[in-house]
Amino acid sequence: MRTTTMRSTSRVLAAVLGVGALATLVACSDESSTGATQSPAPAHAVTVNGVGIVKVVPDVLDLSFGSEAFAPTAVAALTTAGNSADAMVKYLKSADVDAKDIRTSQVFLSPTYDYNNGTSRITGYQASVTIDVRMRDTSKATALLDGLSGIAGNTLRLRSMAWAVDDPSAALDDARTAAMKDAINRASVLAKAGDVRLGDVISISESSQSVQPPSYDRPTDDKGEGASPNVPFEPGTESITVNVAVVIELD
Repeated sequence: MRTTTMRSTSRVLAAVLGVGALATLVACSDESSTGATQSPAPAHAVTVNGVGIVKVVPDVLDLSFGSEAFAPTAVAALTTAGNSADAMVKYLKSADVDAKDIRTSQVFLSPTYDYNNGTSRITGYQASVTIDVRMRDTSKATALLDGLSGIAGNTLRLRSMAWAVDDPSAALDDARTAAMKDAINRASVLAKAGDVRLGDVISISESSQSVQPPSYDRPTDDKGEGASPNVPFEPGTESITVNVAVVIELD
């Protein structure tokens, strides 16, 4: 009986070992087939960075302006600022500025205080409404500000202005092309210095891109007398930059 039991145990162990051996063979077969389909990394390659910069003339002007009012009550202050902002928006639309290019970006209301001997009391309220507008016909910028100042008077506040390119996609493509040429030129110089020849391009990655519009803030004084009809609007140029990283095989 004992001999029979030992023989049965031996058969089970043999079966288990056989399955394990088969699994090992299958695993080795999978590894071999996987290794056969992978492309080995090149033994010799050069990695270079290229920079492409394109100068473009901005074609749209972004203006941010608002109305500001002070009053004894919150309702009065917000009503005055709101009515002035509403009048300015109506004027913009009458001046053929598209409604999709006009946005109310901020509404502000806060009490004003008088501090005396360590105590404070509310003396009134300050309210403001900020409007952002994108001008596509930039030749009308001076006349537009002149008209706004006439409508809003002392409530007008010119917050900021910035030139921009409405659709920079074409300039970005030009910058990408310039960046690739710059990268290949750098690789050629390195290859020549190392007495080797360039092979195929292995990989290209765009590491960054940027559009840098010239902009500046132009706040008005407390009387809102900053929107002069004689203000010059010169777009200048802005830089569109693309950076690429390129890996090239060496022969």
